[in-house]
Amino acid sequence: MIYHIIYNNKCQIITYNKVISHCITKLCVSIDIASLILNYTLVPFISAIAVSILALKIYNLLKNKKFNKYNIETKITSLESQIKDQINKTNLISEQFRVLYDRTNKTNEKLADIHGLIKLLDENIISNNNKIRSQNSVISPFQNYLSNPKIETSLPSHDITSQDSIKSVDQEEDRQNSTIEYILKKLEDKSLTTREIQMVIGRTREHTSRLMKKLFEEKLVDRDMSTKPFRYTITVEGRKLLSKHSVSKSHSHPDLPNNVNPLNDLIEKL
Repeated sequence: MIYHIIYNNKCQIITYNKVISHCITKLCVSIDIASLILNYTLVPFISAIAVSILALKIYNLLKNKKFNKYNIETKITSLESQIKDQINKTNLISEQFRVLYDRTNKTNEKLADIHGLIKLLDENIISNNNKIRSQNSVISPFQNYLSNPKIETSLPSHDITSQDSIKSVDQEEDRQNSTIEYILKKLEDKSLTTREIQMVIGRTREHTSRLMKKLFEEKLVDRDMSTKPFRYTITVEGRKLLSKHSVSKSHSHPDLPNNVNPLNDLIEKL
């Protein structure tokens, strides 16, 4: 009986040991399976995620670097284009300055030539004036193409003035008539300055100024004071005087003592 009990206990212990051993075996198998799953599934997955994240970061970094490089190249290209435009503009301005400089030099040369001609003309005018002063009987070449009838004055027998003096006065009046008529005819074409009138009639500046002042006071010419030097133009009264003078010339007769030149009244006032 006791033996049977011991045997049964022994069998139960063996059975428990087998059960425990079987459980332990199953547990080990489960652990091995879990380890295999962890080693061959989870670890590669996590590694793949980590590698993907790292690759994405590297890609973004390279992309940003490439984009920045593209921006820098674009800016450099734009700056190069602007620099080329500025160089072209600078070359164009330099060429324009060169052309302007050449034109200025040519203008200066022309002005120098004109100055030389004016100086030569002044010398010729002075020479002509000296000839006029030395030969009172010779009429200025500026007045030769205009002629006025001589005014014959009947002298009383008791007049002690010599015939030569009368001729000299007549010649001076003729010159004055020709000068005034010549000035008025010139002013019919265009306005002239005192300097231009002086060069035309070949008189001194003082004489020309006095003559033009008197013509202005007699309202035969008009003076433009808005410009320096003053410019003179013929007035209606001046045109009328020219017309009267032309009529008197066409109807004058050398044998008539009453022929009066309308310019003589003006000369007497000068």
